[in-house]
Amino acid sequence: MDTYEAIMHWKLESQGLLHPGDSLARSPHYVSHEQVYGKLKERYNRQHGFGIKTEIVLPSSKSRATLITSEPQMVIQQLLIDPRVRPEDFLFNDKNDPFAPPSANLDYIADLNTGLSYLATWKKLITKPGKLILCPIVTYIDGAVTGQFVDLSITAVKIALRIHTSVAHKMPYLWGTIGCIPQPTKVKSGGQRELVDSGHHDGTISCFEMLNNEGRVLQEETKKRGKNAGKEVNALKTDSLQKAQDLYAMLDHIRTGLIKLQKEGLKWNLIYNGWTFNDVEFVFFVSFMRCDTDEADRLCSAYTNKTWNVKQLCRHWCCPTDQSDNIRAKFKMKTTKMIGKLVEKKDMEGLKRLSQHNLHNAFHRMRFGVHTDQGVHDACPLEMLHATLLGHFPGIRDSFFINVAQHQSQQRD
Repeated sequence: MDTYEAIMHWKLESQGLLHPGDSLARSPHYVSHEQVYGKLKERYNRQHGFGIKTEIVLPSSKSRATLITSEPQMVIQQLLIDPRVRPEDFLFNDKNDPFAPPSANLDYIADLNTGLSYLATWKKLITKPGKLILCPIVTYIDGAVTGQFVDLSITAVKIALRIHTSVAHKMPYLWGTIGCIPQPTKVKSGGQRELVDSGHHDGTISCFEMLNNEGRVLQEETKKRGKNAGKEVNALKTDSLQKAQDLYAMLDHIRTGLIKLQKEGLKWNLIYNGWTFNDVEFVFFVSFMRCDTDEADRLCSAYTNKTWNVKQLCRHWCCPTDQSDNIRAKFKMKTTKMIGKLVEKKDMEGLKRLSQHNLHNAFHRMRFGVHTDQGVHDACPLEMLHATLLGHFPGIRDSFFINVAQHQSQQRD
């Protein structure tokens, strides 16, 4: 918005409401940033529950992170009342009855309401037919850069209601953002801590602005490395475990409202297909999470390193690395209970054998489909781009060309 003042000046001049030499502040027609934002918030019903700013100190790097979140119930309200949603966009078991149960004789797989996760969860949680509606939630997590020459990314956490069809979810207005995860500025926090601890009067204001323990880790690293530590610390990259701990701290803050919503549910007057159904109670669970392979491993607190020395490559099964190409291999599934016990006991060797980090996973207390006890490990399926198009397909292609080349070479010999 750096061009706002210049554009406003040009607009008022072109309309004859401002002389070229006058300042904007003297014009009664000038509309400031704050006024525009206020009008937009009022127009789109975003005065409350959206854009909540919270600052936290991350547990591992001790750096400051500013989180922008929205209350999940407000986001869901926005998705339910969007006027662009049509009756054919809804995914109920009966076109005329949103309370209708799934068919008892399903012999096909189509949209999400025909899968095992939906069917088993509906059977267990919908205890009041004609009153409760099962509402699966899909979570989407992906990062985006903030500029071409800026090494700072923002990861948006979005949700969609799976009472809408897969086709309808191609529309961006059926996705709502419940939070944004920034990349914390560790070095900046460490520098402020050094200034405060030096006792210099320039650090007085920073002392009151800094959060508890902010920048402590970087300060300790600097002391260990001596006089030339500044350059080394600036170049130092946080290891994967530290990044994972900080990521879970931010995710834990964002998902708190979603877990509360799962426990309490949501009452709503549903308008569907020309009818109004009063006091409908939505029952929520997370059916799966849309993310790429690297982020899915992080969400499952699994190792992101995929070298030969890693004990297990898979985040779903307890499969040794040397058996990963065995299509007939059968191993135990990784469950949240299994991993949680090892974390509580601080069994580092047991976690290492499973290639799992010693972390309290932010998603272990979230409700997923009841068809399995895998929890988040089952809710992070393979994704098409990296796992298939850039994973299996190139490998198969390379193997084919290598074998063809060897065969032709043998024929020439």
